[in-house]
Amino acid sequence: MKLRNLTLLSAVILAGGAFALNLAARSAAQRISAVVAPLAKLDFDGAGISLNGSIRLDSPQLTLGNEPDQTRLRADVAYLKGSGLVWLVGYLMDDAGSLPESLSISMRGFKLADDSTMTSLSRWMGLSSRALFENAGCGSDALGAKDYAKMGLSPEVSTDRLSYRYDPTGNRLEISFDLDSPGMARWQGATELKGFDPSRWSDERARQAVRVVRANLSYSDPGFLGRRNRFCANWLGINADQFVTQHVDAVKSILASHGIKPSDDLVSLYHRIVSRGGTLNVSSLPKSDWIPAEWTAYPRQDLLRQLNVTARLEDAPPIMLDLSFSQPEVPLYRVTPDPEVLPTAEETTQTAAQQPGVENKIETAPPPAVATLEKPVAAVDAKPAPAITSAEPSKAGSASVQASEPAVVDEKATTDAVKTGDEPAKAPVASSEPPPPGSTLALVWKPGEIQRLPPPESPKPTHLVIPTTQIAAHVGQRIQLLTEGGRRVDGELKSVDATTVILLVEASSGRAELSVPLTQIREARLRVKNRDGS
Repeated sequence: MKLRNLTLLSAVILAGGAFALNLAARSAAQRISAVVAPLAKLDFDGAGISLNGSIRLDSPQLTLGNEPDQTRLRADVAYLKGSGLVWLVGYLMDDAGSLPESLSISMRGFKLADDSTMTSLSRWMGLSSRALFENAGCGSDALGAKDYAKMGLSPEVSTDRLSYRYDPTGNRLEISFDLDSPGMARWQGATELKGFDPSRWSDERARQAVRVVRANLSYSDPGFLGRRNRFCANWLGINADQFVTQHVDAVKSILASHGIKPSDDLVSLYHRIVSRGGTLNVSSLPKSDWIPAEWTAYPRQDLLRQLNVTARLEDAPPIMLDLSFSQPEVPLYRVTPDPEVLPTAEETTQTAAQQPGVENKIETAPPPAVATLEKPVAAVDAKPAPAITSAEPSKAGSASVQASEPAVVDEKATTDAVKTGDEPAKAPVASSEPPPPGSTLALVWKPGEIQRLPPPESPKPTHLVIPTTQIAAHVGQRIQLLTEGGRRVDGELKSVDATTVILLVEASSGRAELSVPLTQIREARLRVKNRDGS
């Protein structure tokens, strides 16, 4: 009798404890849902407690944004866990109304839940495999379970993880994620923010004070791309190498439809990962005065420079993420950091030292920089988009002008040659002004070499430099002469003799002849005709 009563009492206590823990888990889940409500809506079918102290959410769904631009994320089940075994008790006892300082979220069956976002994302990656540009060049239909089976794959339910850690003393936030589709693709990423104060997030000035210290993204192919290449090649009746070429061309077309043209180095890097697999790593060390809260105000080319992004495949040397954009953009408004609170050189140096792969602790930084916005400026009429041309590195040091290869110059370019003292082939590569000491404007990856994105494209050249000895060969054409005194004369070449060049120039009374001594001509430029003959 006593044993039976003891057993019943134990069962009641355990049931009561389990009920209390599940009630606590539901209460914590509802509290988290209320905290994120200003930014997103969190729904779930049920909540409970797991043996390891984590909160289990059944069929959770997170809705971001407002109608009609909403994005819904869904999972079969999610587990939320803080630091330590008793984190849930401490969180429920804290009445601050905020998220835990650290939280890890593990999900199974994580996926997009709305058709519009899925349709947009499907051009960039497989929705099931998460493989980069999965179906490009392989027909119009997305790959499905039957196609994966023909590749010898049996897709498993994805296991994904998202975590963050907040340091309230230094206002630093670290976020990382790991999205794993076994046997198909794996995406991993991490970022570190400084100047982040969740208690003041509703304050616009506080949001503009946030800075990105670093960001990393990696894409790993465990062999899926090779299987996909062979499957698509067999379906199209070509060999795998031919499909890889066709696939890369299709990817370039997708990018072109968005006004993006990658550099030749980036295309070559992507060709290698499609052919051989491996891990692609992308890293960003943004400029210290870039304001993430105003990222939509930056034109894409300027945003790319602000982020200072590099890409590398496995252990190969990194290259700059060099992209060209076909459509000129006008900023929505100018974003101007407050010069009185810009990061100091010491702080910037300390930030730059926090590079990916370096095992060190996060130092407490001075108060974050705060930015102010100028009033919106009126948008100017955009000129027709220039044709995209692959960027070639410019050469410092100008070699002597050869008759067979006239040099191309801009009308406003200076004519003084840059004297480097080196042979043209060994001349240093021209670059922008050196960054300030300790800045993160450049990524140093080779001893003594700094790689930067090339400067913005210069205007289309209007003249060709020709040797003065060949001026006579262009009688009747438009020509521009630069004299030793710095004067620039533009007109139609009428005649040339041993000592004098005669031009027909525009005057108030019509056209007049102008004589220029050959000895006074420093440089001669022949006008370049446009495609329309002008």
